[in-house]
Amino acid sequence: MFLCEAALGTQRFITRDGEVGHSDKDPVSAHKANSCLAVGNTEPDAANNITVKFDGKDVVVPQGPVKPNPLVAEKCVEGSSSSFAQSEYLVYREDQVTIRYVLKMRFETPGGHWH
Repeated sequence: MFLCEAALGTQRFITRDGEVGHSDKDPVSAHKANSCLAVGNTEPDAANNITVKFDGKDVVVPQGPVKPNPLVAEKCVEGSSSSFAQSEYLVYREDQVTIRYVLKMRFETPGGHWH
């Protein structure tokens, strides 16, 4: 797993697998966006976020326990949920991303989910 810092800019929100095709070369600019947020059903509690300085810039690092993502109610059709367990942030230009760490993780639950 990579821990990356990304300049997300304007985001395109998706809630279902397949809304961005695997062969799409630029699935964001046609939507006047810079990145894509696959809205997950859960998110770390932002109340526990910490801020760390990297290269003189403040970077927010989620630290909280997992809780239901409030964006699901806002971005999904009423009564439905997202097809994503946790949020995924997709960027398509290398100059939007700086890799900070490479992590090796072992998950205790089947399927590798952290909730």
